[in-house]
Order: sequence, then structure tokens, then C-alpha cells
Amino acid sequence: MICKIHETPNSKVLGCCDFELLGKTLTHGDAEIIISKFFFGDKKINEKELIELLEEADSINLIGKKCTSIAIANGFAVQEQVIIIKDVPHIQIYKFR
Repeated sequence: MICKIHETPNSKVLGCCDFELLGKTLTHGDAEIIISKFFFGDKKINEKELIELLEEADSINLIGKKCTSIAIANGFAVQEQVIIIKDVPHIQIYKFR
């Protein structure tokens, strides 16, 4: 998996994708998702590191089977939150603190 934390004065935004999706573009109707290094970064992480980042982040954007399944398995999201785009699962999580 690949991730990047975007920090603002008030929050941390996590972008994480499965490694093999980096650089791809997914389309669904008129919508297009570009899985770019700019947003998702280039830092390789493992499952334990992802769980730590999921705990810290205020806003989370996940795309890919591996990272979304880890989020669900660890209680950060539920299956009903998953949006499928070209057979690729996508989850957005917002924490209100």
C-alpha cells in the first residue's frame, strides 16, 4: 500500500491506495478518479502502519481491495460505505471530533 498524510492547521487527511493502483485513472460515468502520487504519495506501508494512520487521521480516502478491507476489519468503516468504481473499492471516512 501507498499513503500520504496531508496536514492542515486543523486536521490530518490520509490518502491511501493499493500499490498496483498508483498512477491509474478510474472512470465511472462522468466521474474520473486519478490515483496520483500527488494525493496518495509514495510511502510504502504495511497493515500495522495503516491502522496507526487510520487512528490519527481526521479525513480518510482509501482506494483498493487491501486498504479498504483493513479499514473494515479494524472497525474504521463498514461494508455499506464502500463504493465500487470499475471493480475497485473506495471508501471515504470523516471523523467529527
